[in-house]
Amino acid sequence: MLPSFFKKKSNPKNEKTKQKFNWGKIIAFKSNEINEDFYDDLEEQFLLGDLGLKQTQSIITSLKEAIKKERLKDLTSAKEKLRSIVKNKFSDASLGLVLGRLPVICLIGVNGVGKTSTLAKLSHYFKQDYPHQVWGAADTFRAAATVQLEKWAELTKAQLVNKGEGADPASVTYDAIHSALAKNVKNQSTMALIDTAGRLHNKENLMNELTKLIRIINRFQDKITHRNLLVLDATLGMNGFEQAKIFHEKIGLNGVVLTKMDTLAKGGIVLSISEAFKIPILFTTSGENITDLQPFDLGEYVNSII
Repeated sequence: MLPSFFKKKSNPKNEKTKQKFNWGKIIAFKSNEINEDFYDDLEEQFLLGDLGLKQTQSIITSLKEAIKKERLKDLTSAKEKLRSIVKNKFSDASLGLVLGRLPVICLIGVNGVGKTSTLAKLSHYFKQDYPHQVWGAADTFRAAATVQLEKWAELTKAQLVNKGEGADPASVTYDAIHSALAKNVKNQSTMALIDTAGRLHNKENLMNELTKLIRIINRFQDKITHRNLLVLDATLGMNGFEQAKIFHEKIGLNGVVLTKMDTLAKGGIVLSISEAFKIPILFTTSGENITDLQPFDLGEYVNSII
């Protein structure tokens, strides 16, 4: 029987995931008529909502063509068409895990976005299907990161592979995956999660260290399903797009986890990121509790912003 994650998955026994994030309203229709003022207003609001110029122009062009082709006359029809256009720009929200292979999830991102706490939340989320969790403390530059990870690991009963401050992150990663593979032989119920150091996406030497770590993971490619997830602060706007662009070019991203969703962030940039790089928005998080994570709900997102 397939684990439940390979089916339509919801987080079991976790009431927190039933809450709805209060996505900011990006589009508030001011006009009752479909005219040039209507389109100008849409453009202004999309830009203010962090969708970026290219994405904004693409959406409005598609909307104009659809309204003309389908002869839409009323605002309600135009609104539904706009929602459909936006939905179609998102990549399929799937991690694409392969049955029989060890899942290895590597968390990437700059300092301060919440990678370490996100790792613990993801571990808790996958606990039903992968009860045996091995974490790699590959953020060896900050002693505080390891201390935080130790506390989370103790709480969740995860095995933590830690070589201490200043250790080679690639070596920690290798040992964590090797240990997880050994545990996974019998029942295929193990997952490895790797916490990487926060690094500025525009610092060449730091990015080179990250690519070395990814090369180590790729040595196991015939035995694992390797996924790089970008942990992104939802309040960053277009700066988040630049982060995604550079990380994706350097190592390849397989998905995004949006943090700090308990703020007033509108999150419009997620649309541009998903379409531009063909990577899915997978999860959203808020708060500091281990249960404060849920799958990204595209329908909820689109209905909220439009």
